[in-house]
Amino acid sequence: GRIVLLNSVLNAIPIFYLSYMKISVQVWKKIRRIQGEFLWGCTRRGNKVSWIKWDVVCLPKRKGGLGVRDVRMINISLLAKWRWRLLNNDEAVWKEVIRSKYGDLALGKVVLGEECIPRSASLWWKDICSIGSNLSHNWFAQNVVKKLGNGRCTSF
Repeated sequence: GRIVLLNSVLNAIPIFYLSYMKISVQVWKKIRRIQGEFLWGCTRRGNKVSWIKWDVVCLPKRKGGLGVRDVRMINISLLAKWRWRLLNNDEAVWKEVIRSKYGDLALGKVVLGEECIPRSASLWWKDICSIGSNLSHNWFAQNVVKKLGNGRCTSF
């Protein structure tokens, strides 16, 4: 019962914020603490014993965990979705806004480096550009492949 509520309610509350801004470490720890207190049934009179580590709680059930979704991973995946949308060839209005503000360099590139982040860039754009680059390798660039197809949408 508590795990279902944790995944369906407590993880759903910050979804809108998580889809637009990168979560800070302090906020992530606070959300994780609230989730842990709810899961283990902590009250004002005292804490209950947490029988397993939070990392194990967040593992999928098939790997021996409880299947609770990690808010940090949800945040990264939602921000990566914006990067993925930049690579698609649709003519969305928000992409035209990005093109007019940051130039054509930002669209269609798998790896967004420092040249795509001007000083006046919004916090949202900085978060989008930094997805995957804060780790030892750029996981986004390593997992995204562009197929040429007939070549009409590809310029050299």
